[in-house]
Amino acid sequence: MTLELFKKQTYIDVVAKRNIAYLISIILILVGLIAIIKNGGIKYGVDFSGGVVIQIQFKNPVHSEKLNQTLTPLNLPGLTIQQFDEERTSYLIRFSHTQNDVNATKEAINKKLLSNLPNNQSTIQRLEMVGPKVGSDLKNSALEAMYYAILLIAVYISGRFE
Repeated sequence: MTLELFKKQTYIDVVAKRNIAYLISIILILVGLIAIIKNGGIKYGVDFSGGVVIQIQFKNPVHSEKLNQTLTPLNLPGLTIQQFDEERTSYLIRFSHTQNDVNATKEAINKKLLSNLPNNQSTIQRLEMVGPKVGSDLKNSALEAMYYAILLIAVYISGRFE
């Protein structure tokens, strides 16, 4: 005695509907390419383009707009501020390399936060820096790995489904 979930036998002719699947795939790929072009190309993160990531913890909650207003006068190229927790006490600050030393930039950020948010103690929990040369090498290695992965998948599929 077997358990039957469906009384009626289902039959879907997938091969006959392949042209619809091709059309949907092409439309989705084109929409993705248009979105990439419209947004100015692929935005690489700090790991691939080089830059600095700083994680700051505040004693009291801070709005990201206030933090942005505080750090904008420092002229940090490509400054992005991301809330790191739900209590608005931890933020991730990312920016490209500046002409200044990283330690000098760290001190400037500390001074700016202390002067604009005097009643809210802040501590830098993490500071990561990736040089532009390392970022470029990492990007090239990632693209090369992707190329070889796609090539090997294509070779496998062509050999498997002759």
